[in-house]
Parts: sequence; structure tokens; C-alpha cells
Amino acid sequence: MKASLVDRGSVERLLLLSGALRSGLVDVLASGEALSAEHIALVAGTDSKATRIVMEALVAEEWPNECSNQETGPSTPSLLWGRPT
Repeated sequence: MKASLVDRGSVERLLLLSGALRSGLVDVLASGEALSAEHIALVAGTDSKATRIVMEALVAEEWPNECSNQETGPSTPSLLWGRPT
């Protein structure tokens, strides 16, 4: 098998975050009004099953924890994401 110059995991993580940003999921979370994956989907206008999958993948990547550890990052959405819905 030929070695790649690109780390596949990093690319997948970037695509996941890009999808969450482009779909509006991150904006809904930043508003602080989201209560569950279903509510996030309703506000963002996305499919609830797909939203739950993306949210679970973001939590698995520990993206919300990374945001809450930054001084300028929002803490409320990160805490919300950390809880199972």
C-alpha cells in the first residue's frame, strides 16, 4: 500500500467540522438555545437523524471540549454537547 502525505484522520475531522459549520449546527449551538439534537435540527433546518449523527461524531472527536478550553470560546454549547441527548 502506498503511503499518503495527508493524514486521513485530520482530513475527516476537518470535513466533519466543515459540515457542521456549513449546515448551521454550530451557529445554533453558539446561540445557547439548543436543548437536544432534535431541537438543534429544528432550528438549523436539518434532518434530525443526520444532526444526531454529526453531533455524536463531534463529541467523539472531543471538539466541544477543545472549544470550552479556549479562553475566547463559548462554554455553554460545549457543556450541552457533552451530555447525551
